[in-house]
Amino acid sequence: LTWAVNSNDTAESITQNATRFNEASEQWNTSRTGPFVFALAGTHAGWLRLSPDSPVFDIHPDPSPGPGAPHFEFLFLPSGVNMPGHFITLLLALVSPVSRGSITISSDPFADPLINPAYLGSEFDAIALREGVKLAEKFFNAPAWHGYLGAPAINLAAMNATEQVATIRANVVSGSHMVGTASMSPRDATYGVVNPDLTVKGIAGLRVIDASVLPIVPGAHTQAATYAVAERGADLVKQTRAT
Repeated sequence: LTWAVNSNDTAESITQNATRFNEASEQWNTSRTGPFVFALAGTHAGWLRLSPDSPVFDIHPDPSPGPGAPHFEFLFLPSGVNMPGHFITLLLALVSPVSRGSITISSDPFADPLINPAYLGSEFDAIALREGVKLAEKFFNAPAWHGYLGAPAINLAAMNATEQVATIRANVVSGSHMVGTASMSPRDATYGVVNPDLTVKGIAGLRVIDASVLPIVPGAHTQAATYAVAERGADLVKQTRAT
């Protein structure tokens, strides 16, 4: 979600100016200082939940891990679309999705697996993102933004609900926080890949210790959850070797 801004204090002042871009690149390459020290995304973030009475819950029960867990992450970028001007962008991430992808493997060990991420495979996810857009628009309608924000790059507010969902489907991208390709399940379950102790079902002496064992997308970035899996996995391996 991108808006034009009434300011030149954005990344475009460097990215759209060859002289300043080359100067910043040289500064970074020689001393690791300057504008390129800072990532464009991540300086500001917010975690938000859908309203408990949101119509999206008529489609599917709340998929978030708990009543305090978020449905969305807002990430802010001081830049925008690839056109002349100055912009601010809000990256709207759905961190409690319902959609589940699949991986189909072959008996041929040299054949590539067929990976289907199934983004927005559940109508819940598309409608939830539409509700997230409304939250973003409400945020940017606050008085603090008056006089700073200009026109949006894509005016979703002028579209009807069907057009909004179609636009979301046409523009959504992955946040690259994939999990679950070797999903954990109860020990006696006939589905899943690993047991709660991270051992691979039906194979002795093999564990999987990475983000692939997480059965659902955590309501956060996956890094912290992956650290937790790694620490637990290390303890389990040490316990096994000690016996």
